[in-house]
Amino acid sequence: MQRHFLLIEDDSNIVDFMEVVLQREHYNFTSVGTGMEALMLLQEETIDFILLDLGLPDIDGMEL
Repeated sequence: MQRHFLLIEDDSNIVDFMEVVLQREHYNFTSVGTGMEALMLLQEETIDFILLDLGLPDIDGMEL
C-alpha cells in the first residue's frame, strides 16, 4: 500500500522543490497552501504523513 503525503506550504518555491522530490521517489501526495485547505482535506482523505510549514499565513502551523 502506498503512503499518502500531505504537503502544507505557502511558498511556491518550496512546493515546487518538494513536489520534485516526492515525485522522484514515487510518493502519492497532495499539496495545499493554507491551513484551512489542509483542515478541509484532512476531513475527507486519509493521510499517512504531513510535511508542514510552521509559518502559514492563516493558521499557525503549531495550532494546526
